[in-house]
Amino acid sequence: MATTKERIFSEINASVNGYINASALSRKYQISRQRVWQILEELGETRHKRSTKRTNTCRTCGTSISRGAINCRIHSKTTDDRKEGFNYICRLCGQYKPLEQFVKNKKSKSGYETRCLDCRAAWQREYTQTNKGRSSHRLANKKLADRHPERARAYYRVHRALKQGTLQKASQCEESECTNTTVQAFHTDYSLPLAIKWLCRLHAKRRATIVKEYAPNPIELRYRQFVHSYVGYNNSPGRWLAVLKTQYGGEITHAVLLDALKNHNEIQGLGRKFRSTTKAFLDEVLESLD
Repeated sequence: MATTKERIFSEINASVNGYINASALSRKYQISRQRVWQILEELGETRHKRSTKRTNTCRTCGTSISRGAINCRIHSKTTDDRKEGFNYICRLCGQYKPLEQFVKNKKSKSGYETRCLDCRAAWQREYTQTNKGRSSHRLANKKLADRHPERARAYYRVHRALKQGTLQKASQCEESECTNTTVQAFHTDYSLPLAIKWLCRLHAKRRATIVKEYAPNPIELRYRQFVHSYVGYNNSPGRWLAVLKTQYGGEITHAVLLDALKNHNEIQGLGRKFRSTTKAFLDEVLESLD
């Protein structure tokens, strides 16, 4: 009596061309479909695989694509050129609004968001009230602070200056012919945290300004890391460095730390651990230089 493998072999040989239905063979011979696949693989067959059932290629470049598609993703993407001065519909509120009310978005085929600024802001407010929105917002802020710590420090300095009254927030956007009163701080150099422009969210994204590449101060960076490990308080190095920058009006150098160590009693804002911590740091720097 012929085995199952021999019977399947004789049946697929009878049909020279065409697709081999593994499910039908499984029902016919009362075996699992995995066993049918195993037998067909041992026989060197490929006609039971879905990729050989029907193939399709892009009409433009010939790339292999899914069966129901006409072109690949690159060549099926139609462009929607939007121009300044024309009105476009928002997909949420259904109103026609000028292009200035849509934020640029590289992922969109038109290059702009399909939601207007008001609808986008309303959706963002609702999303941040959910648990998922709050957790994703915290995670995004943490990733940004880890990747660009100078930005987080610069905006913290702005926040502290506003709270202390040493910096005043503009009443409206500083861009010409813009009357938007909802503004935010815009930096062009994160090494100068208080040298900012007050712009609305729209002009902050569209402003064609070259942001100066941030070059970290090696002494300051090393001092932060040392204080974190020596003191254990996360806010100590930032608070001390902010006081020193205000006092000396420049970058943190070896000479600045030496002078601050000598006159720490005359500088307000330095904690009681500043003297011992800075002395230990300077001793370590001198040893490494030797």
